[in-house]
Amino acid sequence: MKKTYFSAILILSFISVVIGKEISTPIKRKVVISGKIKNNTVQKGYAEFYISRIGLEPIYIKKKFIGEQSFSISFETYIPKSVTIRIDKPISTGFAILVHPGDNIRFEMDTKNRSIVFKGDSKKTNEDAIRFQTILSTHPDIIKWKSNFNKNIKLDYKEFLICLDKIRSKCKFIYNDFVKKYSPNSETKIYASMIVDSLYYNGLSIYPLMHKRFVGKKWDVPLSYYDRFLELLPINKEMYINAGALSSLINKFHHGYVDRHITDTYNSEKGDYKEFYFNGIIKHTKDPLMRQLVLTEFLYQDLTKLELDFFKKN
Repeated sequence: MKKTYFSAILILSFISVVIGKEISTPIKRKVVISGKIKNNTVQKGYAEFYISRIGLEPIYIKKKFIGEQSFSISFETYIPKSVTIRIDKPISTGFAILVHPGDNIRFEMDTKNRSIVFKGDSKKTNEDAIRFQTILSTHPDIIKWKSNFNKNIKLDYKEFLICLDKIRSKCKFIYNDFVKKYSPNSETKIYASMIVDSLYYNGLSIYPLMHKRFVGKKWDVPLSYYDRFLELLPINKEMYINAGALSSLINKFHHGYVDRHITDTYNSEKGDYKEFYFNGIIKHTKDPLMRQLVLTEFLYQDLTKLELDFFKKN
């Protein structure tokens, strides 16, 4: 097992390189994001930046600003990706922007009308990305779905899937209408469609865990329930632009479809569980890129746990 696990660590290093360099821009370049809050009546506020990393924890940066003082961050990346920004004061809000290696992006948020104006690189891309986020999150049917989610969790799984399919169809209608009206570029279309996918697969993933609270721990959905995760495949490197959503989808596929298929077939006679699990990921993840990314997440999480255990013991 030690030999296998050592090989796994080498694979993790290899995968990290693959993720970065299988893209059309294999050179790491600096990204600069600058912001300003207009009509800021609060003396001090904070901007939080979450820089997505596929299969890994996001990089977190917090910046303080006073009044209408500008603030900025910079980081290096090989690939296009999404960055989530949260402002705590004077208004509590969050949004995601899309960045590319070498981008210099500037935004101004006006607290009076909650508008965001972009300047610099990727201006149209981010205007459309913000527009879709706003359209989807404020649509009455989406608000109703989220407010009724705990109620829907109590439904039988077949009834829940009917509700989930309906909201997915509605999201796709909203997406198609958005594309027709605003003619976003291909990156923004991929980004927006992945937001729709995330809403669907989050619901699909959460339902079995939460429904158990109402009916008892022995209950579970049939194994075939998780086959819906296969609709995610194949994934491609163009999806890296929405790294936050892609990381979430990888996690849902990993801990939904793959995990359930592995745990349902394991017994102590099959040897070490970690080795069995590692090989199970390879066996049950047919899509090559998804397999690489699930392995990355699995090994990263396991190495993080080993690190935490080490500090607890020392």
